[in-house]
Amino acid sequence: MSAAAAGSRTSSTSIKTVLFAALGLLGVLFVAAVIWKGKSTLANYTSAVGQQEFDQGANRFIKGLFEVLMERLATNNGLQGADPAPATVLAEIEKRRNAVKADFDAGLAILAQRDFPNKSTLMQELQAALGKANDSASAPTPRSSCPATSATKRCARPTFR
Repeated sequence: MSAAAAGSRTSSTSIKTVLFAALGLLGVLFVAAVIWKGKSTLANYTSAVGQQEFDQGANRFIKGLFEVLMERLATNNGLQGADPAPATVLAEIEKRRNAVKADFDAGLAILAQRDFPNKSTLMQELQAALGKANDSASAPTPRSSCPATSATKRCARPTFR
């Protein structure tokens, strides 16, 4: 009987060991699956945050570009009159220029940090266009288009940045 009891005891311990090992292995697999899913979720979240930052930068850039156009409109309207531009027009131009500084440059800086298709080509073309615009803005105004009686404020060229 003692041999039968010993055999039965060995098989009972062996089954417990196998069950605990299987449950332990399942627990490890469960933890590994949770960690893997967590890493995947974190990667997706990081990507979404990056896209949101890019979107906000692009929106600021577009808003700044719109302000450049509005500044040009206000400047052109101010240059249309025979008299120097009134203070309200000058204030409008200054307001638009401040908005350009706040949005265009900040949006451009955010866009420059991110990667997107044809980034290098597009950024080089934009920098060339901005350089050309700033060069023409800083060039002296021909005397024929600015009468001697006009105030320098009326004939001042705007900057694009």
